[in-house]
Amino acid sequence: MRHICTTSASARWATTTRCKSPPPTLAELFDQIGMRPGTHNGEFAMTIPVSPQVVNTSGALQGGLIATLIDVAGGHFGVQLCKRAPR
Repeated sequence: MRHICTTSASARWATTTRCKSPPPTLAELFDQIGMRPGTHNGEFAMTIPVSPQVVNTSGALQGGLIATLIDVAGGHFGVQLCKRAPR
């Protein structure tokens, strides 16, 4: 198992139990903030509840999360399109 260790100079990867646990997977992060796949009018959609966890200091959804929603939805669209394409 890989663990990330911090030093005064930088972060480095190591295999020691003294280090912090590995970073969460994307699925774990998505689950933590409530990002879910779904449908809207028969089309694929990604949803995320707007909560204090995901808003910026102005109270709006963080721009990086909006970009992530677009990226995940676009990736899903591409996978589905490839599955439908004749071979």
